Amino acid sequence: METQGNSLCPRLVVFKSNVHLYLQVVDDEAGKVIGHFDSRQVKGRLSVALAHELGKKAAQALVKMGITQAHFDRAGYQYHGQVKALAEGLREGGVKI
Repeated sequence: METQGNSLCPRLVVFKSNVHLYLQVVDDEAGKVIGHFDSRQVKGRLSVALAHELGKKAAQALVKMGITQAHFDRAGYQYHGQVKALAEGLREGGVKI
């Protein structure tokens, strides 16, 4: 069963390419993307440290939008390395996942 996001508790969808890491904030009930973040917003090469920093920056923006809880959709990626660092950065920034 897939987790559905809504405006109070959206779904955070992860996508990794060879060069960048992307995070979309999705409200499934309304059928729209609330926000998006990617590794181009943080300077440096794609690494675990950059993924962690991206998670913290995304969490700061989400908290400003009033979102403090979300579903973490890793889209089939294993929970280690960059995906794990992204999730930990989100938690450190104040988003409960």
